[in-house]
Amino acid sequence: MRRCDSSFDHARLVPDPTPMHSCSCWNAKRPLRSERATSSLQPEQAAMILSEADGATWMAVAQEMLRTAVENVRTLPLPDPEDGVRWTPGLALAVTEVKLGYVVSTEKVRLRSLSESIVAAWKRDRTTKQGRLDRNRREGGWGSVSAAVATQTNSQWTARSLTSLEGVLQRANEV
Repeated sequence: MRRCDSSFDHARLVPDPTPMHSCSCWNAKRPLRSERATSSLQPEQAAMILSEADGATWMAVAQEMLRTAVENVRTLPLPDPEDGVRWTPGLALAVTEVKLGYVVSTEKVRLRSLSESIVAAWKRDRTTKQGRLDRNRREGGWGSVSAAVATQTNSQWTARSLTSLEGVLQRANEV
């Protein structure tokens, strides 16, 4: 964010520390303020400014919206258990306007819409006999979850594990 520091001094933006293929994701505490600006920025405005600053696609999510979505996923039942499989929970977040609003699960990811722009996801991860992730039988990362939702909705999405998102929320509370 070095290119944007001059216009976002003391802005309360917390970066998602995980790299991503589809866009950069920031968790914005509302209201977002810059010392040089007199008005509050909504997450969509922050994303637009960051996108214009470096030419990449950015998105921002209000902290309470993200926290509510994470809490909702934690209360939902896990997919049916399978031998040698761990269902890792996460969220897919719309980066662009959603053109089609219905998603269905695939063999590798279970999906459930929470809203038009947020989808609960459980990524299928293969495990070893000891219950650890099997590096030799990977079935795709969170980018494949984004792609599964994007294909069905004709929109751009990004996806993260709940563990990653909980880390972002924890960092937001420390700022």
